[in-house]
Amino acid sequence: MAFRHRAPLDILFGCTIAVIVAVMMAAGTAARAQPQDRLQVHLPGADDPQLVTLTELSELPQHSYHTSTVWTEGVHAFSGVLLRDLLDHLGVPLGPDGGHVVLDALDGYTARIEADLITDSAPLLSFLRDGKPLPRREQGPFWLIFPYDDDPAFRTEAIYARSVWQIVSMTVIP
Repeated sequence: MAFRHRAPLDILFGCTIAVIVAVMMAAGTAARAQPQDRLQVHLPGADDPQLVTLTELSELPQHSYHTSTVWTEGVHAFSGVLLRDLLDHLGVPLGPDGGHVVLDALDGYTARIEADLITDSAPLLSFLRDGKPLPRREQGPFWLIFPYDDDPAFRTEAIYARSVWQIVSMTVIP
């Protein structure tokens, strides 16, 4: 039986491919392991942000809107936690006389939500659309939704500008 000797370039090519595949697999594992189900919350008087997990949000009272949006086709069921309930859970309820919440998105977009917009029925910090988690590529993991179809007051440029998606952090200013 004759053995074929591999040329040094063949060996180098094979090793390079193996390294590239290993790096790609490790990168894919690292990307999946990153905490995409956490919201960083900066509370008044706290030095460090609090991480609110999707599990913690799921334990709060859940609400849903069946509404269309200007960014999606058709009517969808958006589910999650009312922003007021989350603020109450964190111990920083905002009164109608002042305060606001600043939401920061993954792409650097920022919106300010004044206390008078935060009611017992809106807005919703949605993390499910049609019963499925919102992936980053589809406005997730967190999207601030208003019941757009329920009232023309929710179909304004001012409200649309506050409908932040891919929310990664929230700062509460009392």
